[in-house]
Amino acid sequence: IMVLDGGRIVEFDSPQTLLMDRDSAFAKMVEDSESESKRA
Repeated sequence: IMVLDGGRIVEFDSPQTLLMDRDSAFAKMVEDSESESKRA
């Protein structure tokens, strides 16, 4: 997974590795997405 912010690469790793890091931008995006799904 490559995570971009403002056109710059901020993270690049396997999904599993990024999800294990609770502070990663990717993990936060997944968490936010799950929260949105539960509200819908």
